[in-house]
Amino acid sequence: LPQQIKSYLNKLTAMMDEAIEEQYDLISADTQTQEMQQSNEQLGLKNEQLISSIQQHHLQLETSQEKLQESEERFQLVMQATIEGIWDWNIQEDTLYFSTRWLEMLGFIEGEVEANFSSWMNLIHPDDRNLFNNALNEYINGHTKRFLVEYRLINKAHKYRWMEARGVIAKNSDGNPYRIVGSHMDITDRKTIEE
Repeated sequence: LPQQIKSYLNKLTAMMDEAIEEQYDLISADTQTQEMQQSNEQLGLKNEQLISSIQQHHLQLETSQEKLQESEERFQLVMQATIEGIWDWNIQEDTLYFSTRWLEMLGFIEGEVEANFSSWMNLIHPDDRNLFNNALNEYINGHTKRFLVEYRLINKAHKYRWMEARGVIAKNSDGNPYRIVGSHMDITDRKTIEE
């Protein structure tokens, strides 16, 4: 009998150990479930914050695009309204933008004049190239307060037209010029009267 009691007690102890282990596993699983739920809640909150941030950036981008389109439209309307031709020289890349009006003043259409500085120089009357370059260099180097020069450009019909060029310079944070934007006005009639 004592052997049976001992055996029974061992079985009972084993069953109790097993029950405690199962209870511990349940508690452990429950803790893990709670931790996972908290992690999921935190992840959901971060997700909501991320979505909100993306939506805000999207709205800011849309607003910026609308302002850019409005600015471009304003620029195009001014370009159409002005009698002057507009030019924009990116000094660093040696690229030039000539407005439609700038080209029309000389009888050209888009694509007929290469968009670089040397092409522009080739249109200048040989006697006026030094005058133009000196005025430009004086302005770029800060020796004059504005770029203003009167010179002749050859048109598509191989006749020279007098132009008055004005420009303003843009400098980077180091103070180095990287762009000059300006206008051309045909002053041939005035020059003819002066002569």
